Amino acid sequence: MVMTMATRSRMTSSHRSGNGAVRRCSIVVDSTPAAARCARRFAEATVDFLDTRVDARDLALLISEIVANAVHLDSGSVEVSLSPVDHRLRVEVRDHGVGMPELLDPGADEVSGRGLLIVDRLADRWGIDQFLPGKIVWFELAERGSHSPERSGPGSAG
Repeated sequence: MVMTMATRSRMTSSHRSGNGAVRRCSIVVDSTPAAARCARRFAEATVDFLDTRVDARDLALLISEIVANAVHLDSGSVEVSLSPVDHRLRVEVRDHGVGMPELLDPGADEVSGRGLLIVDRLADRWGIDQFLPGKIVWFELAERGSHSPERSGPGSAG
């Protein structure tokens, strides 16, 4: 897979399982305004490569929100990884910034603060794994036509 991006990026390795199936594809992008667009394009191509049937619009929106948040927190480079797992697509966005994203309840007049609300609404599962320094914000989308597990995440009731 060859990708041309407006921002500096590098494709990391694709990991294969014992039967030759791809288990994980990743890209590292600089923390610039073009990072979200670069990550979206990578995800669109990778979903086709992995033959994973998830809602492309939801995937693009969720990746955009999480990568943009990492860029906003001035986290340096951002790694985006996609992995098929049990009829779901797991997406991880890893950065080395010290700030943590927060699930907010912004007022109607607020112009920001809705990113994790969108993730909470659209993802089947999501969470934040912290390490020092940095974090991984991850979400999972069920493949179309598969039974979705009960939704869960830091802001979900489940």
